[in-house]
Amino acid sequence: MATLTQSTIHANGIDIHYWRAGERGVPVLCLHGLTDSGRCWETFAADLGGYDLIMPDARGHGLSGRPAHGYRTEDRAADALALLDALGIAQTLVIGHSMGGDQAAMLAATAPGRVRAAILEDPSFRVGENDWPATAADDWTVGLLAEQALGRDGLLERARRDMPHWDARCLDAWAESKLQCSPLAFNWLREPRTPWIDYVGNIAVPTLVITAEPERGAIINGATATALVGLSPLIQITRLTHAGHCVRYEQPVAFVDTVRAFLAI
Repeated sequence: MATLTQSTIHANGIDIHYWRAGERGVPVLCLHGLTDSGRCWETFAADLGGYDLIMPDARGHGLSGRPAHGYRTEDRAADALALLDALGIAQTLVIGHSMGGDQAAMLAATAPGRVRAAILEDPSFRVGENDWPATAADDWTVGLLAEQALGRDGLLERARRDMPHWDARCLDAWAESKLQCSPLAFNWLREPRTPWIDYVGNIAVPTLVITAEPERGAIINGATATALVGLSPLIQITRLTHAGHCVRYEQPVAFVDTVRAFLAI
């Protein structure tokens, strides 16, 4: 596994805890998905190598602050920019999964001089549907509390039983992240936020969307992929097989190979 360091800074009005791997080479800002944490990029950091990976815990997640309000994509993009400022990083590559994919896309769209290129791992973009159901935040809160009631050992047992196709190296960080996550994180769906289709077209840097099979749970279906490439000629889509929403957990080798090939362009 990668050797990680961790620290906390106060920026954009909250404590932002982050993990770091490498600290040499081109910086890569890694933004995790809903209920995960920065440490959930640990195995990716070990496999990628050669880059300076900065892996923050989003607000309401991990060891970062958990304010009562402020969980929109805009708020998390501002957190990411404030972290870059605090670390003295003028420009970065950015990669985000799911909710973090939205965050990465907005950062690239609103701070173009700060982002060299973006990679979105099955971002939570939807078309042809009524976005997320109105009850999603409440339903997911119930699910998170049930997961937390299992404790670490129970979560690991369930993951090994229900997700045997996942990279086993990621399970410890995944379980830890569920226990650390605040239900406030689901305010992301409760608070008014800018629709992704209104800002993704403003991305002016090379952007790769890595998704997988909708039949296995990937969010980016055919209609959404068509909408994405129609928004900008800089957006390209790669669809990996034998994986669902958590692409890098299910196909770690193919995922890292795809990232490396894109970054070499």
